[in-house]
Amino acid sequence: MPTRYLHFINHDGLHCHIVHQRDVQHVHSFAVGEEGVVAFELWLRHAGNGLHTLLADVADEGFHLESVPRVMGPDRRALIARKLAQHFFGSPYSTALSLGREKTGRHDERLLFTAVTRPALIEPWLGALRRAEAAVAALYTVPLLTEKLVKQICPDSPRGLILLLSDSGIRQIYFEHGRLRFSRLAQAPEGAFSRWGLDCLREAQKTYQYLNAQRWLPRGTPLPVRVLLSAQDAPILLEDLATSTQAADSLVFQAASLETLAAQLGVSLQHAHSDSRDVIMQLALHGNSTVQLAPAGERRFYRIWQARFAILVAGLVVLVASSVLSLKWALEARTEQIEADSQRSQARLQESLYQRLLSTLPQMPTSLDALRSTVDGIDQLSARVTDPRLALQYLSKALDAFPDITLDGVEWQETDWSEESRTVSPASVPADAPRQSLTVNASLDIASATDPRAAILRVQAFANVLREQSKGDVVLIQQPFDSESTKTLRSEAQNVGKRPAFRLQLSLPGGKP
Repeated sequence: MPTRYLHFINHDGLHCHIVHQRDVQHVHSFAVGEEGVVAFELWLRHAGNGLHTLLADVADEGFHLESVPRVMGPDRRALIARKLAQHFFGSPYSTALSLGREKTGRHDERLLFTAVTRPALIEPWLGALRRAEAAVAALYTVPLLTEKLVKQICPDSPRGLILLLSDSGIRQIYFEHGRLRFSRLAQAPEGAFSRWGLDCLREAQKTYQYLNAQRWLPRGTPLPVRVLLSAQDAPILLEDLATSTQAADSLVFQAASLETLAAQLGVSLQHAHSDSRDVIMQLALHGNSTVQLAPAGERRFYRIWQARFAILVAGLVVLVASSVLSLKWALEARTEQIEADSQRSQARLQESLYQRLLSTLPQMPTSLDALRSTVDGIDQLSARVTDPRLALQYLSKALDAFPDITLDGVEWQETDWSEESRTVSPASVPADAPRQSLTVNASLDIASATDPRAAILRVQAFANVLREQSKGDVVLIQQPFDSESTKTLRSEAQNVGKRPAFRLQLSLPGGKP
């Protein structure tokens, strides 16, 4: 993390502090004037990079309360800028605090416009920081930090006045419902803080009269006044106030413990008197959400630092995420490797058990691979078995139409489709279906031997009927007579007195009836 610096500005000059966690240490002071600014620039060159927060405690401040229409976004920013230019012309150190919306009428927004009305008190120091390209985080004034102060000192009071004592003077903060309404800084009296009682009374009376004149507080209304005091100074100062306060003042003074407030804020006081500067500086260090006065141009290098820091954080996040993912993937890979080794070990154990079991079995006449191939072949043949009954039914029906034909023998076999037979097979037959063939040996009656031509026509008619019924292929392998063109039709049956025999083949797709 970069070094943090807190610069306290008052009418005496600029006081530099370095921040270590919650500890604020004073390192140098620079007087008002050109010499002090030059010395501050030289100090910045040797201070190195860091974040700089400025806290101004000056008397030249202005406050103006106004109700404006409720607008949002760019219109609201433009409205606030125009109002600031009207009320605090020439002062770049100005801002607006939202005090909520009105409960009646148009429900306008109540804005408190505040500014440092004498920029010359701050401009030289900011100019030195600008020339050194220092990262200015914020510019605060003491009144801008009062909301946290009110919550700690008097959280239940609807209105009141808080007095803070320091070397800068007597800071008076008037609040309503926990929100800043007005503030003024009176010159520091001489002597110890415990002897400032009459001065506190005098300045509180002036503030009370101003509030009555502005009609912010009705006359005669009691106004509680909390004075932030140490345990050492509280008895003496309160005694002076008690002896000097009159009933007509309508001021009710009470002491607020400086030590208790410091303990709540985590500040270790290095003194026993009532100087509240340490507490105010601690509030400035934790005022990230508080409205501040530095213009956007003065905070340019701080925005650059924020962008660099965001990029660095994003890079670290990506690096950590990548490391976590890499570790996760490495663990997953290691787990998978262990699981794979375990499975290989189990496979080797199962193989050894299997071999041991095989060694106990009797010896077989053939190898297991050959037996497995044989069983697979039998399974394939069983899946391709074709029923011959369909072909025999076709043959039986055809023979019924030809009583003069006698069946002498039948040969049935199953063969695969050839490429030629596939081209003539029916479209419904699968391309890988087995083919069955039926070879028929038959003969005509003896009377057919006297007329060879009629016998041949009879055989052809039988073949045609068989072809039409089976929708298969019928091929006449052997005629009952020799029908060569160079020879006279004759048959061996004429010589021996036998029935004319013929032979044909019926081819069908495989399947079950």
